[in-house]
Parts: sequence; C-alpha cells; structure tokens
Amino acid sequence: MSAVNIGGLRREEGSSNILEPRENPAPVRLLLTPIEAARALSVCPRTLWGLTHHGQIPFVRIGRLVRYSPGDLQAWIEKQTQRPRVNRSAA
Repeated sequence: MSAVNIGGLRREEGSSNILEPRENPAPVRLLLTPIEAARALSVCPRTLWGLTHHGQIPFVRIGRLVRYSPGDLQAWIEKQTQRPRVNRSAA
C-alpha cells in the first residue's frame, strides 16, 4: 500500500480519508536567504538589497549574512498595503 502526501499530512491509499501527520515532516525554515525573500516578494534581488540597505524592510544580520524572517516580511507587506480613500464630499 502506498501513501499520499499532502503538505505536512499523509494518507495511506485505500485507508479512510483521515490525514495523519507525516512521520518525518520537513523542518520549518525560520529565515529566508535574500534570493528566497526576493522571490517571495516578487521583486528582483537588487530591489530587495536597496530596501535593506536603506532600512526600509526588516532583516536579520548573522555575522556577515543577511536573512529575512517570513513573519517580518508578512507584517511589512501589511504595513505597505494601500487602502483606497473614501471620498466623503461626493455625497
């Protein structure tokens, strides 16, 4: 009998539809490399470096390495989100 893996869950083929945790789930990555972060943000690495260099985006420095926390990037995205203004004088 073979297993079907879906995300961090698995189901044995032919068994019930209940998904069980995979025996060896992939470790959670706490930090992203600049290339991974740029890809996640859909920007080129040079743009990400400019934002980092000017202190406009949160980053973590480990020695000479620069890394990015996915949670910090998500919070940064939410702060950057532009909300449409409501024109109250049109009423």
